[in-house]
Amino acid sequence: MREVNTSLFLHYKFSKQMLEQKFLEISEELNCNYKIVNKEIDDYFLGRKLSVNDYYLEIEHQNSVIFLCYELANQSMAKVTVEVELNHFKENFEISTRSHFQRLFVKNKSPWKINCPNAEFKKKLLTILDKNELSDFAQKTSFEPIIYGKRAFNKIKIETKFSLAFENKENSIIPVINYHKRMIEFLSE
Repeated sequence: MREVNTSLFLHYKFSKQMLEQKFLEISEELNCNYKIVNKEIDDYFLGRKLSVNDYYLEIEHQNSVIFLCYELANQSMAKVTVEVELNHFKENFEISTRSHFQRLFVKNKSPWKINCPNAEFKKKLLTILDKNELSDFAQKTSFEPIIYGKRAFNKIKIETKFSLAFENKENSIIPVINYHKRMIEFLSE
């Protein structure tokens, strides 16, 4: 039992270092705000304090700001939000992934499920996903985001959430940022 715990700890420590390095590189490359917040929370199940690390990037793109947070340790989740000012009416939408098992039984081998009442808008959303590295990443890993687009007055808020329970999670950062940049460009047309 002690070996497994040591192995998990070393894997967590390695992931943490890789994530810190990648966030630092990206912040320098994109000239954006970056911070790490270390905190301790009570883990009632284990009866001790749990160290949690939140990694943040704040990226400006075409009058919008992409807020990206990777939380490592407690839930190991990522959340990305951006609000885009709309020039034209856009539909609400939801994007999720089909499991690898589901893809075996459907003709459409795309990893994406898109719920949107407007067929043309849905087609454009799929094109943006397919032209981005997100599709390749979703095909090769257990990267399974849920993306919501909710309209409010003259803005639409995009919120993306996904688990970080996959190998090489640091490789998801750039595709996620690029996807949100493409969405900003598309929605502000």
